[in-house]
Amino acid sequence: MTNKENIEQMRERHLQEIVDLQTNCTHEESTEWSEWYWAIGHKSLSYRKWCKHCGTLTGEKPFTFTEEKS
Repeated sequence: MTNKENIEQMRERHLQEIVDLQTNCTHEESTEWSEWYWAIGHKSLSYRKWCKHCGTLTGEKPFTFTEEKS
């Protein structure tokens, strides 16, 4: 019988790979600006962009309230 790796062991094993990926990435391709929620139903009042390759936050700007003109 072989020992199976648990989730914590897997995270630890891959942590350095993720750090290296994010450190060496040039972040050439980012997502569109999108609203950010810190929890379900709770807006953070900011927009964020993420690198499509490594998942690093590449931009953040505040949400602005604008009045609609009729």
